[in-house]
Amino acid sequence: MQFVSVDVGTQSVRAALVTEKGRFLKTATRPLETWNPQPGFYQQSSDQIWKACCEVVKVSRECAWDLTHRASFGLGGVAQIPVVVKR
Repeated sequence: MQFVSVDVGTQSVRAALVTEKGRFLKTATRPLETWNPQPGFYQQSSDQIWKACCEVVKVSRECAWDLTHRASFGLGGVAQIPVVVKR
């Protein structure tokens, strides 16, 4: 069985195609831009993040993703998203 793992970080999106024994078959990385419109404020483009995710998964699975050994596909996420409250 093979797994694709995706990590979205501050500076890049990374993916790895990994066997059930933990052997890395392929990795891919795409850089992300961060904008600093004013001191203490940082922004990233959700469109750029999504496109980078699609690209790294495609590169990873093109390597050796054997569909006969794919049992399932799952996607999860954890994010630190600040909420701006204007008073």
